[in-house]
Amino acid sequence: MELSTKWAWGGAAVAALGGAAWLGGQVYQPEAGVKLADNRPALSLMSAGQNLAGAAPAEGAAAVVGAAGTSLRSADQVRDALMATPAFKGSQPDGDCRVNAVGHLQPDIEMRRRFDYYLREQTEVTAAEIRSLVAADACAGRSPEAVSQMLDLWDRYARLRSYAYQYPASPRNPLTWLPALNEHQAVRRQILGPAWAEAFYGEEEALFKKLVGAIVGQTTP
Repeated sequence: MELSTKWAWGGAAVAALGGAAWLGGQVYQPEAGVKLADNRPALSLMSAGQNLAGAAPAEGAAAVVGAAGTSLRSADQVRDALMATPAFKGSQPDGDCRVNAVGHLQPDIEMRRRFDYYLREQTEVTAAEIRSLVAADACAGRSPEAVSQMLDLWDRYARLRSYAYQYPASPRNPLTWLPALNEHQAVRRQILGPAWAEAFYGEEEALFKKLVGAIVGQTTP
């Protein structure tokens, strides 16, 4: 791969890591030209709201995914309100809630996609309301154990989205990228647990680390 092409990919990735995911209200930021093993576009590592540039998450981002609280509207009312917004109108839930043979939640990136589907709209619902809708819909038809596990995971995902990272990544300095990624990897595994962190982010992290390693290797004297 030409160095210029690697720089283009790396720069686009770090730019997205620096805050683009929340600024536009978009959840997934496919990196131009970068494909995962199954030919899907690579998702930005910022798609879970973490900011590798060191800035705090946008105001309201953490609140939307906060832990349990009192909902002013029923799940049906929240669903109707969301479906009336441009972000949801005519849509179907992305991702899936996969369980194993004994009905327990199965670590899979599809659960992250399902969570992020419900986070498209951040202005029409409260933290408690969106959580009530997730409780009703995200694992509909699954066992009570799977729903309970899913809600615990949702709450941990909320903590991860609002975490204040310490190591900034500068798009102009590739030497800052791996330390920032390493911090993200450690925090993700601490909050989500190793299995869920790997399911949600493992493939993207490996791809990004490989790309950054190639760039740094060619730019370090």
